[in-house]
Amino acid sequence: RTNYKVRLSGYNDRWENRKTTEFVEFSALPAGTYNLEIASSVEPYDWGPSSVLKITVLPHWWETLFAKIIFLVLALSIVWSILYVRSIQSKRLQKHLETMVEEKTTELRLQSNKLLKANQEKSLLVKDLEQKSLILEKLTREDPLTGLLNRRAFEEKCEEAFNASKRLKSDFCIAFFDIDHFKKINDTWSHNIGDEALKTVALLLKSSVREIDVIARWGGEEFIVLLPQASLDVAVLCSERVRQQIEEFDCSNIATGMKLTISGGLASSSENHSVNEIIHNADLALYKAKQSGRNKIEFSN
Repeated sequence: RTNYKVRLSGYNDRWENRKTTEFVEFSALPAGTYNLEIASSVEPYDWGPSSVLKITVLPHWWETLFAKIIFLVLALSIVWSILYVRSIQSKRLQKHLETMVEEKTTELRLQSNKLLKANQEKSLLVKDLEQKSLILEKLTREDPLTGLLNRRAFEEKCEEAFNASKRLKSDFCIAFFDIDHFKKINDTWSHNIGDEALKTVALLLKSSVREIDVIARWGGEEFIVLLPQASLDVAVLCSERVRQQIEEFDCSNIATGMKLTISGGLASSSENHSVNEIIHNADLALYKAKQSGRNKIEFSN
């Protein structure tokens, strides 16, 4: 009938009722000093005074102050060694760099003397390179036959206009033009006459559109025009002006009996979400104009 309760002061100050169990176990106690208190009672009496057993758990060797000091000294020694080695390496590297700099300085002095003697030749070479660079830039951005922008340069301009339209909250349009029956011109009067027809259309486009408009040769007999800050109504008027001017142009100086007309397709940025989508819809409108009889302007709804 004897009941027991225990508690381990310093670890858990709460009494644990063990009832009639006559033993208690504690494992994995941290290093330190504890008081094991044991009290008993015999029913129906209350708990008697507790007995106290002092317990000391010694730390592991690596937990001792001496071991911690040793570890600290070892760590500091390693850090110092690393810093010392790096310091030596840094000095060696600095010395190596100084030697390299001195060698390069001597070499540069010799080269400088040679360059001073060849200054006139260098100036001529730089000028020649600049001219060739301008020519190369022109070739990469312009169509060699018509002098208009090529497809890549036009797409860059379209991206700029698209970003500007979002920033300024204004619309722009793209017009696609195609020379009607161009294959017939080549087959009837030769490819040289066809080239002249392309150059003529390019010149008429330049004279018909606004100064801020961007014209490019898309490929073959296709031309494309970027109309910044233009609504679809304005783009239709501009495109009709281009179409009429080309239709009324006298082609007798190019080839006898030749007549030039174009078909056009328009698309506005207001109904599209990317440059590719605008160009695609303008191309579809151009196809619609060609399918419905040519020599007309259609636009994407």
